[in-house]
Amino acid sequence: MSGNSLPSRDLLLLNEQLLDASRVNRHLIFVYSVFGLYFCIALKAYWGTSLLIGSLVAICALIAAHVVWNYKFWRAAPAPELSAVWLNRWVILRGTGGIVWGGSGAALITVADLIGNPIIIPSLLIFAAGSLAGSSYKRANYAFAIPLLVPVITRLTYIGTAEAISWAIQCAIFLSCVLGGTRKFENILITSFNIRFENRELLKALNVEKAISEKAREDAELANRSKSRFLAAASHDLRQPMHALNLYLGTLSGFDLPERARAIFGNALQCANMMEKLFNALLEMSRLDSSTVTPEVVEFPISSILDRIRVQFEPEAKAKGLGFEVIHSAAVVHSDPALIERIMSNFVTNAIRYTKQGKILVGCRRKGTQIRLGVYDTGPGIPADAHRIIFEEFYQIDNPERDRGKGLGLGLAIVERLARLLSVPITLISKHQCGSMFAIDIRLAIADSRVATLKRVSVVEKIGKNSYEHLTDKLVVVIDDEAMILDASRTLLEQWGCIVVTAASKDDAIQKLAMQSRAPDVLICDYRLRGEENGVDAIAALRDEFNQDVPALLITGDSWPERIQEVLTSSLPVLYKPLQKEDLLKALSALIDSRHRGNSVTAKSQDPSAVPL
Repeated sequence: MSGNSLPSRDLLLLNEQLLDASRVNRHLIFVYSVFGLYFCIALKAYWGTSLLIGSLVAICALIAAHVVWNYKFWRAAPAPELSAVWLNRWVILRGTGGIVWGGSGAALITVADLIGNPIIIPSLLIFAAGSLAGSSYKRANYAFAIPLLVPVITRLTYIGTAEAISWAIQCAIFLSCVLGGTRKFENILITSFNIRFENRELLKALNVEKAISEKAREDAELANRSKSRFLAAASHDLRQPMHALNLYLGTLSGFDLPERARAIFGNALQCANMMEKLFNALLEMSRLDSSTVTPEVVEFPISSILDRIRVQFEPEAKAKGLGFEVIHSAAVVHSDPALIERIMSNFVTNAIRYTKQGKILVGCRRKGTQIRLGVYDTGPGIPADAHRIIFEEFYQIDNPERDRGKGLGLGLAIVERLARLLSVPITLISKHQCGSMFAIDIRLAIADSRVATLKRVSVVEKIGKNSYEHLTDKLVVVIDDEAMILDASRTLLEQWGCIVVTAASKDDAIQKLAMQSRAPDVLICDYRLRGEENGVDAIAALRDEFNQDVPALLITGDSWPERIQEVLTSSLPVLYKPLQKEDLLKALSALIDSRHRGNSVTAKSQDPSAVPL
């Protein structure tokens, strides 16, 4: 089918994916260059000079092909009708890269490396994750991942030792997760883009008719709720491989890596952190749309928020050469301080990101029974016709290439939902090239009212800060129905000195614990298990089995409102996938300390910007 025969919406969708591919291409040029240098130096110990030169030539040719593709793309600036042609070229380029890297990687693996140099296979997995991170085009990801990992799996199977077979199984699980995750990630973005197109078409139709009917508003709200339900359902499956990857990276950080591998490891961490930010932003939007966030309205001094804004953002602004001033205020207001601070943090983050020179001012002024709390900047300003659309998901002015370094395009969408939840109207005053002012109007408190104390801590902060020395020889039980997560958890916990029992269900855990001479010290359980089983029931069964209130932690990737309520009513501490190793370490240390003190750690949190519950 030619490009001209496609419906206009399909053309727009392909064009969005093509722009995303061009951004990923620039990222790949850097990753290929760094990893290629490390890879060829590693090959020198095994191959002769001629083969080493051949590998260098192949990798340089591959990098040059990506540079040429990117140069021709931006020079041609193809119309949406040609997006399919350019994407086909992109798939061929990605497939060629997968063949080059996969063949070279398989040739590099030897029996001796599996024992004497265990970094090779993790490096390939890190390289695969870094090369696939952020790409939304499924066909290109398939074309790269399959020829990259299948030769490695085949080579490991041919070696045939127990360690080689173990690595082959882990690589196969990783490939399966990558293929499944990239398909779901593409579906999420396609759904998001389609909703945006539908909203634009609806707005155009309503502008022509010069009226907004109640039915149209209901349809828009229904579409928005459907999108949120879809994101909530998909996020669980997407978080599984991301959670395992974080645990693997956490384990790898404990190795003394060669200097050339540190840059690759750092890039992989950066990609993982970027993906985690996207997951958490999507989750926060889903929670706001599904009405599971309840404001905790109190009367508090606005100076408490202003002081934290100054401490948090002043160093960043000054490092960029910007003036940064926060005007003190003695006003006392009536609202939710955590959500108000979340809104203001988004405003200030955007101001610092887009302001190239000048200053940023944060302050407030009275307006009758309200105060207007605002952020003023001397940035490039916002055209009048974009004042409304900037609050849509994934929309960013002057970022058509979808550069994730410029943010995710979700901050103002979250702000709009928070403001609606708190009934605080947003005011935007801005002209192109004349700076901007973002502000919210908050109700003033009664003069003689008592002011609440504003100590808000996240679950992880409540849990405490301890090193893994507290975990030495502790018996930790991990229950999860994902084999890769069990393996990653075991690897990380054993590095911390724990004795680890992994199981796919409560019955499996009880059977394996029968071989131990003592009760477990900590239980770590995924909330959603196979069939009708869930983590809360599994923890209760294990506690009954040992007749002890064993400290336990729930880890989940669910964001359905019903599931969130079930988790909260369990009174168990809970963390969301994907989580960093530091969060898991703090949680386990605090659970063990609480057992020694005879206290319990609960899942309640007052800070919606902390670990989502």
